[in-house]
Amino acid sequence: MRQALLIVGLLLSSGVSLGQGSKPEAVQVRRYERTGSGFDAITEANYELTRIAAKPDDVAVVRVCSREPMPLALSIAAMNPFTVARALNQGYNFALERVLFLRSEDCLGSDSAVAATELWAVPKGAAMPVFVDSIKSSQARLETVGTKNLLAEGTRNYRLAVQRLTTKVRASPEATGVVVGYYFKQPSPELKRRVGEAQKMLKQSGLPRHRYSVRLMPWPGERSIDPPEPEPKYPSVFVVEVAKAKDSARR
Repeated sequence: MRQALLIVGLLLSSGVSLGQGSKPEAVQVRRYERTGSGFDAITEANYELTRIAAKPDDVAVVRVCSREPMPLALSIAAMNPFTVARALNQGYNFALERVLFLRSEDCLGSDSAVAATELWAVPKGAAMPVFVDSIKSSQARLETVGTKNLLAEGTRNYRLAVQRLTTKVRASPEATGVVVGYYFKQPSPELKRRVGEAQKMLKQSGLPRHRYSVRLMPWPGERSIDPPEPEPKYPSVFVVEVAKAKDSARR
């Protein structure tokens, strides 16, 4: 009995509180730096996340590691933030307001062409991962132009798609136009030429340079290996809109 009282006394004198649980902590579920974050991988990651962030006040965080502004950072993420949010919402009834998109410059990956991307489960009361910008996923929207889905093969009607992109960006001050030439191992000559043509079209459009981005980028999703898919020849064209984005102090 005396020994037990002595132990309690030592705990109290050292500042340890009895009867209180430890503070909740955010858990990093996945991190992707370049490839491998296809739909199957996202499905598996979301399942793991919802086992941790299972309560109504818990949140999911997609942290994109980039020095680019938020719209462009989202467009070059190694794990598609929009796919993650949509899969959580449709598969787990996870409200979009509970899925946050963060941008951080403290976790950059090794490939500047792709923004390293992390999926975090953040229980209520836990500190967020370090970030510069933060928005709810419901504030962001990605619209493909010229095709129904954002795929590695792009769109054959890329010239018309770029023209439509220009119109959409002009019509919305919150929109950013993006043209990406996805490739698997190395860009094909046809892809390089068409990406260059898209760059020229946008430059001649008169849009301010900060309202659009054109680049080559490794395809971050899944692809067929047997038989192997040929290198894409056409760029993908899409618009990213971020409404009422708030710049937040670094945490």
